[in-house]
Amino acid sequence: MSVIHVACAADNKFLPHCAAMLSSVVGHHDAGQICVHFLFDSSIDDGALAQLGDYVQRSGAKWQAHEVDARRRNMIEPNRRFGKVAWYRVLLPELVPDLDRVLYLDADTIVCKSLEDLWTMDMKGEPVAAVVNPLYPFMDKAFLSDLGVDEGGYFNSGVLLMDLAQWRILGLTDKVLSAAQLLTAQEWPDQNALNYVFKSMWLPLNPKWNMQNTFFDLPAHLLPSSARSFEPNNPSIVHFIGPYKPWHYRCKHRLRYRYWENLKNTPWQNRAMEGFSFKHRVLRLFPEQLGWRLDAMIRERFQ
Repeated sequence: MSVIHVACAADNKFLPHCAAMLSSVVGHHDAGQICVHFLFDSSIDDGALAQLGDYVQRSGAKWQAHEVDARRRNMIEPNRRFGKVAWYRVLLPELVPDLDRVLYLDADTIVCKSLEDLWTMDMKGEPVAAVVNPLYPFMDKAFLSDLGVDEGGYFNSGVLLMDLAQWRILGLTDKVLSAAQLLTAQEWPDQNALNYVFKSMWLPLNPKWNMQNTFFDLPAHLLPSSARSFEPNNPSIVHFIGPYKPWHYRCKHRLRYRYWENLKNTPWQNRAMEGFSFKHRVLRLFPEQLGWRLDAMIRERFQ
């Protein structure tokens, strides 16, 4: 039985959701098979961090916490939506210097099956393996030309199988951070910087390893051709992208219950659903993507 090294990162706000994700990971593997590498900075609550580490270890997984130092943090420009935590995945080659491979998972993913097949796959010499990121028809796709990729070549960074040895040899961490300085106006700064650097050297994965909302929402003919062969009701990893997550009233995702099933196993099991405002109650009546756009218009109008 090989040990699967899973990395993740969270701030205080997302730490309970990260716990739910980790519950889903350990729940599909034998005791001792998972080693969790949690990336954090000095802003994290020490008590909550200790609570998460204790929970992971009591669940049968190994636990290693890696603090991002001030030098590296100061090299990262915070994003209004994602802060700095989203960038910590690109520091893994230096944060875990003894590892040659790691599987990075966003805190808003839920694992539905064993990760063994993904972990042991042949990466064919590429430094990263990922799933394509389909875009909704209403989205402005002009940014893709800035990255030098087309829609079928744009990957999602929420699930990354990383060959850390290759990253170190090629100096990819610094290349991604340098690219970030060129892409400061991008909506998804870390993901776009990764796509800019890796556009010719990433291995496409079956969509089942990162089933984003778009795979459930869009008809097959609107998906990139490389992403049309999948089973939407049988994902290995579901990824709740978009502004409204399973813990929010506005979320209508058909698999949102999987988040709550896993949260109840954690110390944060009594957290209540968010978003019961009048605005959200009204906007939830609209089709989900239309609701997102109306919400964005409201925020822009009254900010």
